[in-house]
Amino acid sequence: MASLVLVTGCGGPAPDSADQAGAGTDTVEPAGTAAPEEDAEGAEGVAEGQDETPEEPAALDEEQKMQLLLSTEDLPARPEGHSTHSGVSYFQESIAVEYTQYQDTFGQTECAQAMDQINVNLVGEDPLGGLAHAYRLPAVEREGQEYSPQVYAWVLSYGQEVDTSGIWEVIHEHCSGTQLQAGDEYVEIEPLDLEDDHRLDLEGISMVIHSGDEPTGAAAAVRHSMSVDFGENLVMLSAVGLDTEGFGELAGAQAHKLAQFQDSLAEDAG
Repeated sequence: MASLVLVTGCGGPAPDSADQAGAGTDTVEPAGTAAPEEDAEGAEGVAEGQDETPEEPAALDEEQKMQLLLSTEDLPARPEGHSTHSGVSYFQESIAVEYTQYQDTFGQTECAQAMDQINVNLVGEDPLGGLAHAYRLPAVEREGQEYSPQVYAWVLSYGQEVDTSGIWEVIHEHCSGTQLQAGDEYVEIEPLDLEDDHRLDLEGISMVIHSGDEPTGAAAAVRHSMSVDFGENLVMLSAVGLDTEGFGELAGAQAHKLAQFQDSLAEDAG
């Protein structure tokens, strides 16, 4: 099987270092495209019977981005490698790059096309600024192989509210289960299932690359991606080589930092 990279992975020290994008069959609104507004009557109905909505952040500056993203102190162990990238050009040149890797491997299926396109859709059109961290954790041995888990955290800001729900809906519709198969090699994809008590909507997927009955590359075959629509910002967290429990702990830490940031906005506004 051709090496398949993590969806939304942001480059850096990962062993599989090509980013993905392509042309899908579904019409997907990219990140940075606001959802349709509710009519006045519908909006009023939502407001009546619900708690006050948390403050939705406007486009963040670089200092704020640094403040709310996962840092080395939030990781389970001190990383052995760490790189930081800032500026829109990094995302446009290293993440939202057109590839046809899934289609070349698995054929012209709706799932393969959607997977090839997802990074382009997530980065979206005309972001105002971005910041990305790539971490390489200490090596672990699993199934007789040594591997250094990779963690990526990034944020992009836009001039309007972000809505990535349609992007993930296409992936869930066309890719859940084992829609990607080539001989005895296949990719198992499921919607991300994480507990969240931080008032945030977490979206994403978990994927395992298989060769026959065994995952390909042991630890490196297990991958997770999560996004949070955060006002006029898109926050991403991805990992290669972490189990669901380990990724869930990182996702919880990231969600907690975002919730704290929302609370600080509410305090400043009050």
